[in-house]
Amino acid sequence: MKNITSRAALCSLVLITAAGCAKLDEKLYGSKSLYGNNAGSAELNGVYTQLYGQTDQANTYALQEHPTDEMMGPTRGTDWGDFGTWRKLHTHTWTPTHNQVNDTWDQLNIGVFRATQVISKATDNNIKAQASFLRAYFMFQVVDLYGQQPMRDPDAPTSSIPTVMKRAEATDFIIKDLEFAEANLAATTANIGVANKAAAQALLAKVYLNRAVYAATTVGGPFTFAKADMDKVIEYANKVTAAGYTLEPAGKYFQDFAWDNSEQSHGNIFGFYNTATSSPAPAKNRWRMGLHYNQTPDGWNGFTTLADFYNSFEATDRTPWCRLSGIN
Repeated sequence: MKNITSRAALCSLVLITAAGCAKLDEKLYGSKSLYGNNAGSAELNGVYTQLYGQTDQANTYALQEHPTDEMMGPTRGTDWGDFGTWRKLHTHTWTPTHNQVNDTWDQLNIGVFRATQVISKATDNNIKAQASFLRAYFMFQVVDLYGQQPMRDPDAPTSSIPTVMKRAEATDFIIKDLEFAEANLAATTANIGVANKAAAQALLAKVYLNRAVYAATTVGGPFTFAKADMDKVIEYANKVTAAGYTLEPAGKYFQDFAWDNSEQSHGNIFGFYNTATSSPAPAKNRWRMGLHYNQTPDGWNGFTTLADFYNSFEATDRTPWCRLSGIN
């Protein structure tokens, strides 16, 4: 065995030496950009696929839910300990090195960068508008969660230091992206997973609604909600309603959460398009979190809500929490 190993190592050394001594007659035929002269639908799909991180129970979803009273992730026996990641979020004891704080930052900013690559190369305004909407969406999440936004020129060397926008500056940048998107996106799309004007308008309404918070110089306020911003909220919300989107009527609340909600829902504006053969965003990913694995259907023995939050709902409220309690 020792002899075989020595021979193998010797053969490897001979191969490396032979290759290292060969004369390379390299001919250069120019260079080619990853996106050619124009970014197209294939590159845009790479931006859309970055949204899949939004469907998981971790990262963006976890940062928005676990620090609140709506959700907590208790350790049940040997389940869900995960080095305290969920507990630290719920008790507000995370640090800058917390795994989900870092992973969410990377996930969202990869989306921003990919969208920026498409925008910088695209000549088709509809493709550029979709990428602008997606960049605004990812940036909105970054600004909301982290209060700043790095931006890098896609043609700059990887060693370059990105520009970092403060919250108010990044918010203005988001608004410009969404205004361009609204002006150039299709009015409607057959696929709920493709951005349209209403998607840009809905996100514009959310940005203007929160603009005072993002413009504040101190955390926690005081906040000044300018009338002009609130008027914009009303303007864009009215545009979404005029496009045909509406709340579900009495008794139809759960259509928004059906597996085929792309067809059933009248209120879902932008999301993942589910079909009978492909469901990238199944609703079961949410309700299975709280079910025990011995139940039928089974679950993950995972997350729950707090009693005070649960009890804040009335018996007649039609919410997912009411369904869990058996209220019709």
